[in-house]
Amino acid sequence: MVAPISKMEKNQKIYCQVRQFTVEGVSDVRQEDHLLASLTVTEPLRWWLAVWKRKNKENKMKKLLITVMGLAIAGVASADNMVVNGSFEQTFSDGVNTVDSAIDGSFAYGSNGGGANNIPSWGGDQNWGFAKNPDGLANHFGFTSGMTAASDGNIVYGAGHTAHYFGIWQNVTANGSGTADGTLDYTLSFDAYQSSTIAGGAWLVATIQMLDGVGGYMEASMGAIGTPSGLPADSWQPVELTFSADAGFDGSQIQIFLQGAGGTYVDNVDLVAVPEPATLGLFGLLGGGMLWIRKRFTI
Repeated sequence: MVAPISKMEKNQKIYCQVRQFTVEGVSDVRQEDHLLASLTVTEPLRWWLAVWKRKNKENKMKKLLITVMGLAIAGVASADNMVVNGSFEQTFSDGVNTVDSAIDGSFAYGSNGGGANNIPSWGGDQNWGFAKNPDGLANHFGFTSGMTAASDGNIVYGAGHTAHYFGIWQNVTANGSGTADGTLDYTLSFDAYQSSTIAGGAWLVATIQMLDGVGGYMEASMGAIGTPSGLPADSWQPVELTFSADAGFDGSQIQIFLQGAGGTYVDNVDLVAVPEPATLGLFGLLGGGMLWIRKRFTI
């Protein structure tokens, strides 16, 4: 005859089941409720199960918030650089030479005053040398800058000669993602380099215009910069210009102008919408949710 199971033995058996479920990870609420209903004695054991159940719910809530935060971050990241070919990495030919990111020292250029429009995704009067680093940055007429590295990637753009100039532009569409307090906020940034081996007359200007399609526009411009006005020579320097326009310009064309002359070079051109306060507040809300969960489920 089998001896009856005592209450202590029964609780020990239930405890072993709980430990097994804890290790394996109980995801079915019905299993949890069944275990709690099986406890007829020993309050410490009931308390232990209640704590475990709450912790399990807390972990599920944390996973949900982490997922939501990841989606929010992905949404902000998707609003990154609006400029196409901002690092000038795309191959092109000027009819004489070809610049190719796979060939060290390759270069191409528009003839001085010829108004060449060769750079993919860019328009303008492109009268400047275009070369690949790090092989000396040779440009037309045999001049070299001595530059040994590009700012971003392998390719840079530059005038490369005191008698040469450049002017390029690109159009993008305002998408409203930078709306903050009734304005559209954007930041234009790029890296600039001034060579000391090409002396005299170097200057560089950046301008942003936003067109409303009916003749109106808003503009922000940065004055000429270069060695004479403070840009250090022979090193890459970050340059930034912030632009705000009325929210009514949403969907309008944004024009980016880069103009320069002498031994100046640019690379890594970005136009980024400034995150609106509601987007930044979402991260604070998610952080507060994590603190609330911690406080709510801690025993």
